[in-house]
Amino acid sequence: MTNATISTTEETRKKIFRIMSSVNLRWVEREDLLKGLVLSLLTGSDLLAIGRPGCAKSAVIKDFLAHLSMKKFSRQLNQFSTDKDLLGDINPKIFLDTGVRIHASSNTLLDCDVAFIDEVFKGTKGARAAMLEPLADRQFSENGDTEDIPLLSMFSASNELPGDVADAAFYSRLQLRIVVNDIGTSVGIGQALWGVQPARCSDRLTREEVLSAREEIEQVTFPDAVRKKCHAVFEEMQELGIKLDQRKRMKAFGVRCSLAQAEAWLNGRTEVRIEDLRVATMTFWSKPSHEREVRNIIMKTCTPKMSSAADKFNEVHEYYNMKPLGQMDDDQLTKLLVMVKGVRTPNIFRHLTMTQRNLTTEISEKAAAIILQRNKS
Repeated sequence: MTNATISTTEETRKKIFRIMSSVNLRWVEREDLLKGLVLSLLTGSDLLAIGRPGCAKSAVIKDFLAHLSMKKFSRQLNQFSTDKDLLGDINPKIFLDTGVRIHASSNTLLDCDVAFIDEVFKGTKGARAAMLEPLADRQFSENGDTEDIPLLSMFSASNELPGDVADAAFYSRLQLRIVVNDIGTSVGIGQALWGVQPARCSDRLTREEVLSAREEIEQVTFPDAVRKKCHAVFEEMQELGIKLDQRKRMKAFGVRCSLAQAEAWLNGRTEVRIEDLRVATMTFWSKPSHEREVRNIIMKTCTPKMSSAADKFNEVHEYYNMKPLGQMDDDQLTKLLVMVKGVRTPNIFRHLTMTQRNLTTEISEKAAAIILQRNKS
């Protein structure tokens, strides 16, 4: 790789971080979804954001799309949506002249760099079946001919998961899966309600920059020790009965392991480290009920310090949720503050997520305020 190419991709990496910072400032506690969108774009793994209505899934995706200088296609599906809404209708002129059924694919899923399909499970089964080949192979076949399509990534969002076995093939193609939860802290809620949302940054990511980044990501090496750790994670999940489809297994544990490579590249490295495997928490589950189990396995195996910090935080959070703070006696409040103090030590606090840090600080301030008020009275 030439110095000019390295310089170009370094600028691309800086641009991505500026875009991530811009979107994060505009949307509270949506770091996981934004990281998933970036990894989807860098690896071509299509993404599903799942969460209840009103948790800003679509808003964050649209905000990220606004930072992409590419050809985009967007649709919100409903119960009447069919394959024509995604792939285009049959070209009437060609059909009348020749009798051949050719899709008029301009401005459709077949003719874009990035697609966003909202309420992806609301459309007909035929609409999702029509996306199987484009998503799996980045190709589309009709009349005996197969052509490549320019699609880099597809983002999708839904309030619900498919309830029909017939959708299993389509669901398996959405390899990056992000559970979008409600805002978890009163600080975050206050920021979302009353904070001034800054303007978007001026950076725009192009198709050419993404393709150059992908070329460099493919060169990131994957040491044997990290591969062995991958297999250890997979075997532990199998023991718990968490099954992975073969396509996901090959993409995650094969030679390329692009998600981990992309994470390493984002951090400016040319070799995957064990901690880069934490991005697997976005892909190694099928049911949301398994998401936490998968996260715990991967964090414990790949990032033990982060796993230990999360365990300490969970102890504080469970004790905090035992009863309202106002109903705790002084001894219980004091115990809670001691637990929080242990979590706020630098060796633990720096391994927490931003949401966990905010909630820890919030618990500490609330408990201390109650004790102070009681002492005054």
